[in-house]
Amino acid sequence: MSAFDQAIRYVKYLTGSLSGQRLFGQEYIDYRINHDLKRADQQKVWEEWGKANYYQQRAADPPSDQTIFNVIKRARAKRVLEAGVGYGRNLKHIHATISPDIQLAGVDFAESMLKHARQFLGDIPTELVRGDITDRLPFSDQVFDVVFTSGTLQHIGPDSIDQVYQELCRLTKNYLVLVEADQPGYGNGKLIAEHWFKDHIYSYHHDENLRALGWVIESNARPKGNPNARVVVAKRFL
Repeated sequence: MSAFDQAIRYVKYLTGSLSGQRLFGQEYIDYRINHDLKRADQQKVWEEWGKANYYQQRAADPPSDQTIFNVIKRARAKRVLEAGVGYGRNLKHIHATISPDIQLAGVDFAESMLKHARQFLGDIPTELVRGDITDRLPFSDQVFDVVFTSGTLQHIGPDSIDQVYQELCRLTKNYLVLVEADQPGYGNGKLIAEHWFKDHIYSYHHDENLRALGWVIESNARPKGNPNARVVVAKRFL
């Protein structure tokens, strides 16, 4: 296929018109999610993503923002939770580069995602739990030293975000690190990153919302090289 033909197919990819076809030698999957999907419908979509080849294709992706791992090191965390664990790339990075002794836990509401995580993490001891962060999770209060998210809260609607804040704050006794989308005024259908469209992404002032809950905001900055995201580090006020 010529470079021109490849370019034409890429344009079709951007417009979402390649579903069921092949792109650069691999089956194209349309990962867009309608902004109006209810939470239960979102879960069905994520389950389907987990059954597809999305995570096999992204298994070599680098871990999330380095701030997460810096906080874990600085806190000398013994127990860490990722809310919205996906296939577990961040937990594997923690185990490999910080300490194999850290007790790792991950929660996701799609069983197919957790299946990928079990395979990807292999024999790394990890507590993987199916649960929805908009509900109460099966963990005791303040049982983790650090709780973090990476591209998770941007999928939570405004009717549920306050409950999510409360739950994440309940679970950690020290730090909460949020790596999330930060582009107010999202419209409909415009591609902002690979497989991510503005008709599904929510932005919140996480720093202001956590401060209102009594948390101390240690930092609030954009990740290097990512103008569409923001990293908020919050510490429990003792």
